[in-house]
Amino acid sequence: LLLIFAGVFGFYDRQSLVGIAERAVLSRWFYVALAFRLVVGALLIWAGPATRWPGFVQLLGAVTVFAGLAGLAVGQERLGRLLAWWMGGPSWFLHGWMLFAVGLGAALLYAALSV
Repeated sequence: LLLIFAGVFGFYDRQSLVGIAERAVLSRWFYVALAFRLVVGALLIWAGPATRWPGFVQLLGAVTVFAGLAGLAVGQERLGRLLAWWMGGPSWFLHGWMLFAVGLGAALLYAALSV
């Protein structure tokens, strides 16, 4: 549900999404955000076998854990530059990613609730 909400929120209110993302990456919350990503990834891997699409859910969990570890390896400054580039793209680019987030969240919700 959080992924769906974030996608819809980002689609309709780009500036607020940019502000939240910048605060998460460029402040002391950087490590909290990475820890959250690692925990969510681990939970997806753990819960995957109990879902309708276990391979999909576990793969998404592994990608999420990898992204959290990559964020630690890359560091706060470089991740901030990547975020600035990503958020500075044309509106269709960000809207496409937000629709992808909504679709991914809907797929996860379907996989979890269909058991």
